[in-house]
Amino acid sequence: MGSELGPRETHRHATRAGEEALVLGGPSASCGSPGSSRRTKRVLGSEEKARHWMLKPSRALTGAIPLGLLDTDIGANAVFDELGRIEHGVFV
Repeated sequence: MGSELGPRETHRHATRAGEEALVLGGPSASCGSPGSSRRTKRVLGSEEKARHWMLKPSRALTGAIPLGLLDTDIGANAVFDELGRIEHGVFV
């Protein structure tokens, strides 16, 4: 039987996995796509800024932590859309 995690435990797990992916440049939490950590670093300019942005609640994402959204297609799309807005200077 698989373990069921509540929202807090899931977030902690996602944060650890995502932070490791951002630090090591390995696969991200986004459906196994290595592109999210690379894109975040590219858009924001550094690994440190990317890590900070991925772990901080975002107003544009209705207060959600970007890393916590990467486990679903809809959430990952919202994060990538926000990165696109940042990249192109469109702030909501």
